[in-house]
Amino acid sequence: ESIAEIINNELTILLTEPGIYRINEITEDAKEVSGWGIGSIIENKVAFLLEDDDESEDASSMGVRGDAAEEDIEWLDDDYVNDLLISGKESLVDKDYEEAIALFEEALDSVDEENASVFLFYLGYTYSLMDNNAKALSYIKDVEFESYDPLYADYKILLGKIYIQGLLFEMAIEVFEEALCNKKELIDEEIQIINFLMSFCYQGLEDMNKAVRFLKVARDILPDSDIGIKAESILDNI
Repeated sequence: ESIAEIINNELTILLTEPGIYRINEITEDAKEVSGWGIGSIIENKVAFLLEDDDESEDASSMGVRGDAAEEDIEWLDDDYVNDLLISGKESLVDKDYEEAIALFEEALDSVDEENASVFLFYLGYTYSLMDNNAKALSYIKDVEFESYDPLYADYKILLGKIYIQGLLFEMAIEVFEEALCNKKELIDEEIQIINFLMSFCYQGLEDMNKAVRFLKVARDILPDSDIGIKAESILDNI
């Protein structure tokens, strides 16, 4: 749960841990987060989930895949829930976030706890797009995905991003390290993003050796990608 949110001009800082904070210091740190474009990186990463419903996480892929998944939810009205999922994603494309939230919440009310994570994820993602990280975290914290689930990497990246924007770098690193322990389940783009974000976390913790190391890994995975080019640019200025 959030302790507080600090809004300073265009910056929103989510505080989730009790303590004494110096406003000028956390504002400067938050400006640095903004300067790295972390929010846009996450939006671009998860955007593909909204583009191709042929590969979307329909009711048969909630939490598990294949015959076992179908058996686990054989009681579920797949068409009804899948229609809500597709309509919610279409609303996200149209930036109709309130409508998307209503559809995802309706779907969430229609599934049991074991099958709720897809809709908890999309609710968290939607609130994140609305810059409401406190509300986003309230949903994301209850998501449970296995490493082979189609949304596993997106969940870890989104959760880490929320922690970064709350300046909780150590918590973000824990999330990313867990994801990298399941690297065989990830694609290169996801591994690159995670290494890039870990570099930022270590820079925030003033561990420049690790910051540079992870930034170089991110650059070398896909050098010609937007993140690869951005990593090279940051390295040139460190």
